[in-house]
Order: sequence, then C-alpha cells, then structure tokens
Amino acid sequence: MQLIPQPMFADYDILLACGLLIFWCGYWLVHICAICYGKYKLYRKPKPESSVQSIQSLVSLEHGLPRNTKKQYPGVSILKPLLGVDPNLFVNLSSYFQMEYPTYEVLICVVDQNDPAAMVANRLLEMYPSVDARLFLGGSQVGVNPKINNVHAAYQAAKYSLILISDSSIKMKKDTLSDMVDNMADDVAIVHQVPFTCDRIDNRTEPMTSPLSNNTTDPSSFLKLDGKVEYQYQTRKQRRFVATLEKVIL
Repeated sequence: MQLIPQPMFADYDILLACGLLIFWCGYWLVHICAICYGKYKLYRKPKPESSVQSIQSLVSLEHGLPRNTKKQYPGVSILKPLLGVDPNLFVNLSSYFQMEYPTYEVLICVVDQNDPAAMVANRLLEMYPSVDARLFLGGSQVGVNPKINNVHAAYQAAKYSLILISDSSIKMKKDTLSDMVDNMADDVAIVHQVPFTCDRIDNRTEPMTSPLSNNTTDPSSFLKLDGKVEYQYQTRKQRRFVATLEKVIL
C-alpha cells in the first residue's frame, strides 16, 4: 500500500478559513448589537424627572418645604445660524417650533437680509406666533469664524443661561431638548447629541416642495451613490469620531 502525502498547508487552510468565519460572524454580531443598543437609546422612555428638578426636590426635603411634583425645566435659548436654503431647511427648522418643552426661545441668525433663509424664517414666525422666536440679521464682526460672527448678536440677546447652538441641517424630535436638559448636572458643562442620520419622510413617495417656491426635488436623487456615502458617514463614522473625542478629550 502506498501512502499519498497530504499537502503541507492543508491544516493551515482550514484554520485560516475558520478564523475568517469567526471574524465575519463577530463583525456582524458587533454591528447587530450596536444597532439594537442604538435603537434602545434612541427610543427609550424619558427619565421621570430632570436633574434640575431632582436637586430642587432634595433641597425642599432638607428644609422641610413641600415638594413640587411638577417638572421644572430651565429656559433654553436656541441659536440657529442659517446660510442659504436647501430642500430640507423648512422641515428641519420647523421642528424647533414644535418641541414639547415648557420654556425656550428660538433665535434665528442670518447674515444677509436678502438671503432666502430669511424668507423661510419669516414664514415660520408667522406660522407659529405662540413660539418665542426672533430673527437676527447682519451678525457681528468679532472674529474670523463666520458662524460665530453670525450668532454673536443673538448670543448677546439670549434670555436664558442654557444655550443650544444647532446647525441648519439638524432636525429635532419633540422630546430631544428635554432629554438634553435631563443630562445637565453640576459637574456637566456641555451636553451634545451624537449625529443620527434619518430619511426624509417623503423620499419614497413624492418629491418635496419648498413652501416658498415651485421647485421640487426628485426622490430618486436620494438613491445616488454620493447620498448613500454621506448617509453612512454621518450615521457610523461621524458618530464614532464624536464618541471617541468625548472619551479622550472631555
């Protein structure tokens, strides 16, 4: 009987294949866990009371005063620097007029009074007269950063000690502001939201029409490669980048 010699690297090929399979399974397991954890954090129920209210309750109990069971959130001044108009500006900006928060003001900042963004802002001011909102035009020349120059006048006129600076591309959920204030404490100086990219509501059904023009956006444009690349970057890479900076620097 003649023995046929086995290939020298046969065992290594099996080990390599098993290693790649384990890596592939682990890679997707991490992604699935991250998605589940992100969904839990995004849709979790809000805290029963804010940190500010908790502190006030402890002080009341310490001094024998009656406890006020109603949430007492501090006022927040929201600075919105705008430059130009994109198809999502009206929807994004209107979300700040629909938030479920007791006391806040929206300070919209536009450098040029002829900027179409000022027209969008004025339209929203007319639509939501009950919301404390103002439009600041012109800005101030206080440095080299144009965004800082744009919001400087509004910052000086802010009523409240808590300041939220939010870009024009940010859309807010109704409870986002209260969730951010809930995370404020005596040892916390800054609260920021990790970017989360969402689809337009009508991107699969009908084009979005700006309330100030007759121009429409073809929903098929959202299927282009450049849009998908930006979607993945904002949803994954940018979130990890911000979270890493928070752990390392802050």
